[in-house]
Amino acid sequence: MANALILAPLLCAAVVLLLPSPRVRPWLVPIGAAIHAALVSLSLRAATGVSALDGWLVLDKLGRVALPLVSTLFFVCSFY
Repeated sequence: MANALILAPLLCAAVVLLLPSPRVRPWLVPIGAAIHAALVSLSLRAATGVSALDGWLVLDKLGRVALPLVSTLFFVCSFY
């Protein structure tokens, strides 16, 4: 789950970078942000600790506050 939180925005950014159409590209950023927000909400609902990279990256109590805030900010800014 946590690996998807990292890889989903990176994959969407790679697709946006490689896509030559200037009409489609602006719509992919909010889609990627919505996917990331959905993954954040799923990870917050997980009862156990969410970790990635064999425990190097763990969603702790502070992360449960900061991650939704940053994800919401990313989603709102993606429409700009």
